[in-house]
Amino acid sequence: MCNSLALKLGQIVQMHHMTKHLDLVKLIALMELTSGNAEIIVGLIDGPVAVEHRQLAGENIRSLPGIKSGNCTQKSSIACKHGTFVAGILFGKRDSSAPGICPKCTLLLRPIFAEIASGSEQIPSATPQELATAIVEIVDAGVHVLNMSLALAQPSFNGQHELKQALFRLCNKAWRYYCCGRGESRNDWNLCYYSTSVGDSGCGI
Repeated sequence: MCNSLALKLGQIVQMHHMTKHLDLVKLIALMELTSGNAEIIVGLIDGPVAVEHRQLAGENIRSLPGIKSGNCTQKSSIACKHGTFVAGILFGKRDSSAPGICPKCTLLLRPIFAEIASGSEQIPSATPQELATAIVEIVDAGVHVLNMSLALAQPSFNGQHELKQALFRLCNKAWRYYCCGRGESRNDWNLCYYSTSVGDSGCGI
């Protein structure tokens, strides 16, 4: 009984901290209004995701057709952990310890970070060309919102033209973007693009 009580108290404290964080970014009222709509497709360009994670709304997550599965093969890899963490922010079950923003939307995965063997200190990376290709493919697949949590680790002219063209493609489709936060370095940004066709409140973002 004591263990059960301690567990419940721990969950209450955890939920209190989570509520404070959500309120800090003004998400509580929005999340109370909606959990999303399956017709709204959210694209995620990141690492692969542990789709079967018990706290994810996995039934609403799918991979971009024609590419390697977006599901993790090495759950201990940095790429998998990062991709799953970001997916959890968006698609965590509402009754989980970390409720997601829009778990009832459809999440479309387009991983660009390869899974590196556990124990390796190498940080997953992708070239500008690979990112540009991923943007074009996932936008052409019909996503309404595009989330990217990426860092420009080593500025290079290689692939910059292709990446600019991919971003211009978003502009030509009348997409807008929000800078949702900043990472550890000045080149580390979390960007969320969304199509104006779904309005300013598409999928609760």
